[in-house]
Amino acid sequence: MEISGKPIGGQMDAYLEQVKEKPKTAPDQQTRQAPSSSGDRVDLSQSARLIQQAEQTMEGIPDVDMEKVQRIQNEIANGTYKADGETIADAMLRESLINMNI
Repeated sequence: MEISGKPIGGQMDAYLEQVKEKPKTAPDQQTRQAPSSSGDRVDLSQSARLIQQAEQTMEGIPDVDMEKVQRIQNEIANGTYKADGETIADAMLRESLINMNI
């Protein structure tokens, strides 16, 4: 294959030579360098900031409500747990519709 009249293998070799010749710095040295005045900048929108805050808040919330699990386990063990079939069916249908994006 040729690009711009030059074999692609030659271009790749030239690139690899440049990469090999570039001096490498330790990762901790890279983070210590002060940003230059002409360096890249990242500006987050208000929405992005809110999303970050929500993600941080969610990290602190456990995936499982252990109190509820323990309560239901106790009810099952005692024979007092009552399952409402209509409520379960509604939840299953709602979940199905959400997964179908309807």
